Amino acid sequence: MAVLYEPGTTVSQAVGGGLGFLSDAVGIQVTNSVNGEFYLEMLYPIDSSLSKELLENRLIKADAGTSLKNQLFIIKKVQRFNDGSQSLQTSSGSSVSIPTGIYVYAEQVGLSLTKDISLKQPTVTINNQDATGALTVWKNNLAINTPFVVDSDIATQNSTAFTLADFQHASDALAGTTGSILDVWGGEYKFDNYHISLLQRMGKTVNGILSYGRNIQTIEQESDISTIYNSIIPYATVSQPSGDSSVDIIHVLSGSDYIQAGSYANQYPYPITLPVDFSDQFYASDASADEKQGKYAYSDAQLKALAQKYLSDNEVGKPTANMTVTAIDLSKSLEYQGTNEQPIELGDIVPTNYEPLAISGTAEVTQTIWDDITKQYVEYTFGQKQTLTSAMVSIADNAVSGVQKQVTAINTIINGLGQPDSYSGDPYSWLPP
Repeated sequence: MAVLYEPGTTVSQAVGGGLGFLSDAVGIQVTNSVNGEFYLEMLYPIDSSLSKELLENRLIKADAGTSLKNQLFIIKKVQRFNDGSQSLQTSSGSSVSIPTGIYVYAEQVGLSLTKDISLKQPTVTINNQDATGALTVWKNNLAINTPFVVDSDIATQNSTAFTLADFQHASDALAGTTGSILDVWGGEYKFDNYHISLLQRMGKTVNGILSYGRNIQTIEQESDISTIYNSIIPYATVSQPSGDSSVDIIHVLSGSDYIQAGSYANQYPYPITLPVDFSDQFYASDASADEKQGKYAYSDAQLKALAQKYLSDNEVGKPTANMTVTAIDLSKSLEYQGTNEQPIELGDIVPTNYEPLAISGTAEVTQTIWDDITKQYVEYTFGQKQTLTSAMVSIADNAVSGVQKQVTAINTIINGLGQPDSYSGDPYSWLPP
């Protein structure tokens, strides 16, 4: 059961009843995304025992999944609605009426803290470190002492640097910015309270299957190529001596090599191009020995090789497809007790078969929604990963925008406040997707 605590309560102190158990909550759901947002939303009766205690900066302890237990969430936003005349401005610009109740938005404490603090040095440099080393340098250069524990199973050694001008928050150095740890080392972040792990892969390959007529309840698929490019135009600006000074020469590939096509380009009617600058990969012709370290002398062949690596590493042109599924957790079903049916969790690779939409294959769970009252996942999203950038902006505004299409459900819920056990519908469908 979710529990409310005072601000500043540590993970080890968050035991027992705190300020009280949130047993009267009408709905508590936790959204967690691979390399993305991690937040809790709650609808609470306005006249219940803890309604006046729901204040910003207080903490809510709740589970976030089958294995991710006892997570602390810091309250960032509280909206109290006294009657149906209250209105809420959604991100689409429209206004909707909200009935009596308290809406609470809270962020997972570890992720939230990375957004609130900055680096303590104007420049932080990471030289030839594996991902654990990079995270350790990051942790040791935060502006305040933190309870973070960091680790990684990524052994590749790389280098990068952070400046206050480009990395204004600690979170920027983790992900969402060119040169961030995620950008350079890759992987998937797992936040477990203040324990941050950067893993090659967060989840497992599930031995079960999501299929039509077995455990899929609803499914929605969306494909989008509106922001995709399938080819690049590589170029590099390299300084060369010219008399007593130097001149910058912009190099591009000639002829048919001018456009470098990705492996998915043949799925499109024509090249959709993006110029990509590789200048930082080449040294000037008069560069010193130190300036040449880790860089190349310019050649068309080297520029083409770098372009091909970029196309491969970034899967340029790959169509993005997202699939949202509500499914029965068969691992908890009486019918499947004693079998090896595994619960599906964030980051898992799951075989999926849904004949009506001709969906078949395997996909990664990139987002989960966990119902902390029923203690089960209520929704999975498969497909395109988000980036932590989306978690660095005001997620609350984005989350609340979903209220517009849930107003009818909220009114139904509120009519039954004080007697939620008697409600026969889905009391948690009000939560934004």
